[in-house]
Amino acid sequence: MLKDYRVPYTTFETSDRIGGNWAFRNPNGHSSAYRSLHIDTSKHRLSFKDFPIPDHFPSFPHHSDIKAYL
Repeated sequence: MLKDYRVPYTTFETSDRIGGNWAFRNPNGHSSAYRSLHIDTSKHRLSFKDFPIPDHFPSFPHHSDIKAYL
């Protein structure tokens, strides 16, 4: 959204992989993801408008699906 509105920004990742909180066993120790975690918001509300979550993902994806999407 920042890019859409021409707002300058810089993105940082504090780990060796993308995914932030969705990166299970993230070595930075900041993720609260656990093995059986699924999102509690529908994939349609969570996805980016110009990069939708794939149709074959379940309505409430597992954390590994969200990480793959990111």
